[in-house]
Amino acid sequence: MIIARQKRKENIAEYLLYMWQVEDLIRANKFDMDSINRTVIAHYDQPEEVKKEIAQWYEELIEMMRSEGVMEKGHIQLNKNVIITLTDLHLRLLKSPKEMVYSAAYYKTLPYIVQLRAKSERICRSWKLVSLPYMAICFCVCKGKR
Repeated sequence: MIIARQKRKENIAEYLLYMWQVEDLIRANKFDMDSINRTVIAHYDQPEEVKKEIAQWYEELIEMMRSEGVMEKGHIQLNKNVIITLTDLHLRLLKSPKEMVYSAAYYKTLPYIVQLRAKSERICRSWKLVSLPYMAICFCVCKGKR
C-alpha cells in the first residue's frame, strides 16, 4: 500500500508492475491473510496502525481478485484500467507532433520490441510483459532519465 501509493504518484508504469507483483504475491500466499501477515506485513517497519491499514488494503485486493474471477491468473480491473490509460497515452504521444523525442525513442526500440515479443511468445503470450517495460523506457527517455 505504501509502496503502491508512492509508485502511483512517481511512475505509473512501475506502479503497474508493482501491482502485478502484489497480485502474484497474494496468489503465492493462497489468498490467506494469516500467511500475508506473516510473510509480508510483519516485515514492514511501521506502527501497528499502519500495518492494520496495509492488511486492510490486502484484504480489499483479495476481495477484488475473488469477485473479478482472477484468482488463478489475470488482473483486477483497477490494473486493467491503468493499462488502458497507459496505452491511450502511448498512442497519443506517438501521434503528437510535439512529442518527436518519444516517437523517435519508440521507433528506435521497435525492432527490439518485435524481436522480444517473438521470443516471448513461446514463453508467455501476454503482450504486457514486453510492451510495458519498453513504454517505461520511452517515458524515461522523454523525461531525460536513463
